[in-house]
Amino acid sequence: MKKCSQCGRAYSDLITTCSYCGTPLGGNAPAGSARPVPPPARPAAQPVRSSTPPVQTAPQPAPQPARSSTPPAQPAPAAGLAAENVGKGFLGACLFGLGGAVVQAILINIGIVAAISGIITYFLAVYGYQKLSGAGAASSKKAVWIAIPISLLMIMLGTAFGYSFYCANLWGVRVSEAAHLIQQNSALIDAMGQDIMSSLMLWGASVVISLIRGRKKK
Repeated sequence: MKKCSQCGRAYSDLITTCSYCGTPLGGNAPAGSARPVPPPARPAAQPVRSSTPPVQTAPQPAPQPARSSTPPAQPAPAAGLAAENVGKGFLGACLFGLGGAVVQAILINIGIVAAISGIITYFLAVYGYQKLSGAGAASSKKAVWIAIPISLLMIMLGTAFGYSFYCANLWGVRVSEAAHLIQQNSALIDAMGQDIMSSLMLWGASVVISLIRGRKKK
């Protein structure tokens, strides 16, 4: 038997190297003996497990976008869709319709057939509404319905003023006196009625055409 000089382990005479520490053993090994056996590999060191559980971190909330105090910009109205101001449109229809009444009074005094003034008065009232309402040519049917009574009133006023002015020049009196005298003359009243009716015929045709065109645009 042999003993390792380093670790003191006992081996047979056939072993030449300590299998534990690798130290050569004393004595000659016989021929044909086995090769020295390398020491067994040491097991790898296991990591030390901590008894303290890992700290769980709270999930961080996603950053929220900063809110601006400025309200979002409103899109500009498209062309032809501007806000329609009915009050200003009504005023424009009255002003331009009054221009039609003046045209009718002038036509009566120069001896031209005043029936065409019905068309002029109506379309001037429509144009005045579209111009001042802010809606332009894309205005709704309100332009037609507001222009109808205004232009009708202006046709009557234009006829009355035209006859009064004409008779005032003919009789050499003031316009107010001529208007009073016309009311007492049935022949002049009938003539005024005929002029108004002829103007209303073309006026009515213009209104019907406008309504038909408005329905086709839908």
